[in-house]
Amino acid sequence: MTLSTVALTGNVLLPNGTSFTDGKLTFTLTATDTEGVQVLPVAPLVVQLTGTAIPDGILLWRNSAGGLDTSYRVDMSASFDRGAGMRVNRTWTLGYIQLGAAGSYDIGTLLAASLPPPPEPAPAYVTAWSRGFLSSTDAAAARSTMGLPIVTPDQFGANTVPGTTDMTAAILAAAAYVSGLGGGVVHGFGQTYAVSATMDVSTYKNVTYEGLRLSAIGSWAADLPIFKLFYGDYNHVVNVKFRDCHFEGNRKASGISIENSAKVSVLNCTSHGVPAYAVRTRTASTELLIDGCNFRQWDYNESGWAIEANRSAVLIDIQTPDNVVSNTVTAYCLKPIAILGWGSYHNLVSNSHFYNDGYTPAAGQAICMDLAAPGCSFSNIYVDNGILQIDGLYTLGGAGTSFSGVILYKGTGTNTNAVVFTNSGGSPSDLSALSLDGVIYEGFTDANAVAFSGSFAATLAYLGGIQSGGGTVPSNFPYRPFAGGSLQASNFILHDAADPTKKAAFGVSSIPTGTTRTFFWPNTGGNVCVDAFSNTISATWTFSAKPTISADNADLGTSTNTGTINLASGASLSGRTKTVNIGTGGAAGSTTTISIGPAAGTGTIAVGSGVTAFTIPDAAFTLQDQADASKQARFEAASIATATTRTYTLPDASGAILIDSLPVKCPVYTVAGLPSAASNSYTRAFVSDSSVALAGNSGSVVVGGGANKVPVWSDGASWRIG
Repeated sequence: MTLSTVALTGNVLLPNGTSFTDGKLTFTLTATDTEGVQVLPVAPLVVQLTGTAIPDGILLWRNSAGGLDTSYRVDMSASFDRGAGMRVNRTWTLGYIQLGAAGSYDIGTLLAASLPPPPEPAPAYVTAWSRGFLSSTDAAAARSTMGLPIVTPDQFGANTVPGTTDMTAAILAAAAYVSGLGGGVVHGFGQTYAVSATMDVSTYKNVTYEGLRLSAIGSWAADLPIFKLFYGDYNHVVNVKFRDCHFEGNRKASGISIENSAKVSVLNCTSHGVPAYAVRTRTASTELLIDGCNFRQWDYNESGWAIEANRSAVLIDIQTPDNVVSNTVTAYCLKPIAILGWGSYHNLVSNSHFYNDGYTPAAGQAICMDLAAPGCSFSNIYVDNGILQIDGLYTLGGAGTSFSGVILYKGTGTNTNAVVFTNSGGSPSDLSALSLDGVIYEGFTDANAVAFSGSFAATLAYLGGIQSGGGTVPSNFPYRPFAGGSLQASNFILHDAADPTKKAAFGVSSIPTGTTRTFFWPNTGGNVCVDAFSNTISATWTFSAKPTISADNADLGTSTNTGTINLASGASLSGRTKTVNIGTGGAAGSTTTISIGPAAGTGTIAVGSGVTAFTIPDAAFTLQDQADASKQARFEAASIATATTRTYTLPDASGAILIDSLPVKCPVYTVAGLPSAASNSYTRAFVSDSSVALAGNSGSVVVGGGANKVPVWSDGASWRIG
């Protein structure tokens, strides 16, 4: 069939008569229109002007012949001179025109009688629905601006009493119809459709279910869904969307069950009264997108909502990988969301609110998020009146699961914990790759904000990012950064369990760029020593490296109790040499004073028997009287020949040292009091009671009993006069 067309002529001028270049007129229908069975979409027709004139041979469709009373919007774009060498490109709307039965029209005449702008047109698929297209030709003609054919369940069955008349078969027939065309929309336009059994739409690909208000009637098993997508093979791509739909389970039916199916989207949908779930995935389903939804098993304060036995639904129940949940609210159920099982990895949940107020479980804790999800990301989430329960993640060490920007609010509920770590797997669970960062809890005490149930390995998670609204961290919370990773020093702050205002932080600014220092904790408890503080070390410290004390004043061994202080007391191995230096760092002109022994009381200085040399400069070795320190004596070695060592052997007797410049004073005995001649050979003395005088008796053995004072000497056998 040939379209009705009409010629368009005329000129377009600027009001001030100035010239323009590169002028174009664009004619766009205000809505999709039809002539007979032919469809004219909303698509622009661009006409390049010749100067200011519409070129010959320009034909437009005679839109007055259409069935929908459309008009053309006329836009112009051009480049024109603004003066000072400046040219400006502009686009503006000239008006709205409609072409009638004449053979040709002048553009100026049409614009002079310009129509007012049309009201916002209804979607093309609404028009198509109202015209009741059913044949394949008409269905193709009814494609909307999205390029999809639109049908309603009413075209396949009369919805006599909305919400009561069973429309299950009609909805399935509509889905089969558009799927057979390669894809399309089953649209309810907000009508309520009663369904009496699960609608298995597994084989209907590329179908969008939009604007359907579905209400379960009759008898259902609690876990049966209103919609079911199930394939026997793995990860079957179905490309199915649910948009702006409502699922009313009426305590009978659940929402959508997806198994072995990929690319399913649930967009801006709501649910209520579903006993088991709103959306559930099983087996190998992937690429599920839930966005902008609001799922509830019960409404706030609805009759029966506060009874624990009535809280049965896990509204978002995911046990498969690679799915996305965003901008979604779930509430008043058993669990608003659960992502569980070995296959539930690589899921992304963000910008959502999970709420579970209104009842007190027998176990004492309502659950908002139940997770055993390795390799998942949870961000910008508000958990309200329910705990965040994290299972042992099948001993996968958290497997890279992370939480950030999560708020855990206690609200009016009875929960005592914000986060509960459980381990249903039995063996110790290592959560070292689990990250909680930027997690805030409100209304819980620091001591109870986190709880552990089950067996966990010694290495736990990166958990430093969880804190109360006031900035404190749970007192029982383990802390460890990512293995092989790093943590900004300013983010690592310890606080006192009893007084959270007492805090300690670490700084690493003094470490050189590109350098990592390793500090090892000893296998004991104790106090940390600080260089700018007076430290008391009460335990034994052993330095295996060279310690340096650089302070101007330092004390070693200040205790007033009985004790032993050792310096270089370690036994040197055979063949090794140990040097102990005391006060050896003096420079020219300096003075070093080394004091040994107590200033009061008594002291003992002992030199070990293994010491073979004890060398002191003669000027540094001074003896002083113990009673009068001003009385001193010193030895001088200057008269000894160079490189010579003289040895002085002390006799086995006490006495005075003989001085060459002074008279020699010998001891005076009685003959009977002389020491043994045998042990004092060649020793000289004096006796005061010799029987004979010195004169004439030299060499005679001295005999006592007289009053003569004579010198005597020992020949090793007797004392003789002389």
